[in-house]
Amino acid sequence: MMTHLNFVSKAPWIARGTWVIIMLISSLFAAQWGITSTQVNTLLMVSGLYALVVIFAYFLCQPMSHNKQFMIFALDLMAWSLYLYHSGGASNPLITLFLTIVAVTSLVQSTRHIIGIALLSIMAYMMLWHFYQPLMMPHDHQSSEKLHLLGMFGVFVFALMMLTALTVYFKTAMGRNYRALQQAQQAIHQQRRVLAVSSLAANIAHEMSTPITSMQLLTQHIANQLTELDDDDELLEDIDLLKSQINLCHQSLNRLKTHIQHQETEQNWSLSSNTMTTQLDKLLPKLIADWRFLNPHINITLPPFTTPVHVHINAEQLYSIIVNVLNNAVQAEATDIKVRIEYAQSVIIQISDNGNGIELHKIAKIKEQQPIKSDNGWGMGLMLAKIILNYVDGDISIQHTTTPKNTTTPKNTTGTQVIIKLAYSESCLNIK
Repeated sequence: MMTHLNFVSKAPWIARGTWVIIMLISSLFAAQWGITSTQVNTLLMVSGLYALVVIFAYFLCQPMSHNKQFMIFALDLMAWSLYLYHSGGASNPLITLFLTIVAVTSLVQSTRHIIGIALLSIMAYMMLWHFYQPLMMPHDHQSSEKLHLLGMFGVFVFALMMLTALTVYFKTAMGRNYRALQQAQQAIHQQRRVLAVSSLAANIAHEMSTPITSMQLLTQHIANQLTELDDDDELLEDIDLLKSQINLCHQSLNRLKTHIQHQETEQNWSLSSNTMTTQLDKLLPKLIADWRFLNPHINITLPPFTTPVHVHINAEQLYSIIVNVLNNAVQAEATDIKVRIEYAQSVIIQISDNGNGIELHKIAKIKEQQPIKSDNGWGMGLMLAKIILNYVDGDISIQHTTTPKNTTTPKNTTGTQVIIKLAYSESCLNIK
């Protein structure tokens, strides 16, 4: 859209440069057809003065208002009228270029200014018709006829080129605007889906807070009773484990409620996520440590970071996205997970596992940002992850992998590889 606006604002100056070139070429070409040197010099002088006016107007009349532009278009008409007056008046085929002045005016001016330039063009045409001054040529009839026909052909070619260029450009611009409109409509639809899930999560968080609090109090009461009775130590250990799991659920629920409240204070959900910066070299090791504590039977590796890395995404959102990917690997019966970081035009997080893999039709649904069927959840985690990452100039892709058998593995092994692309934050780009 901005490219389209820049082109439109420059169109009058591009046209004026073209008009100056046409004046100069016509003046030099007229000398080859026997027009007197006096008239040729007059035409060259008018062309030179017009070129100077264009240069001065370009540098001295910035910024451009509608009234300033109208005055300059009026000067364009005056310059062409003066040029045509000394080169055959209304009989000169170049008078058709008045139409190009009106056409360019219609790109950048208001309706009343366009009508004003159109009326001035008609008045200039009538004045040239009334005050006709013929060209002085040695062979008046034959030479003037050839010159007129050649001029008509030249004006036709120029008008055709200009019309074709404008038509092609505006057709392309309309296509870009239509695609941008489609993307905006899709973004609105995605936002509605995310907001619907957020509302559902808020309701669930509200409903779960009471039973979790009750379970905390009940387990504490049971633990106190068992301690007083000095009962089975193994049962006490089970109660302590249950308490830790309930506390973990309570912490996760509080984090969800805090995140929802924070989002409600923002005027725009996408703006909130776009203005956040996350230090990946701190978040990712903590995330892996937390996840490893809950899944000690899974071997997960992460190479150490050698430099601070700041990415353009909300920390809580990135945390949830990666945890969802790791949990999906566990559901696919993975026992070994490798996390790698690559640095290119964006930060790339590769998460590979040796699980059962993922079906191709599910990969296609993820690309289309549709939820997939899952036996262990709603199947919307990856869909929401893709929507969130798209808002912050990121992306997530998933593919099924197959490792051929070798000396250590007697049969082919399958797995899944998830690639998360994140944009660098502005602070990280400034450091680079």
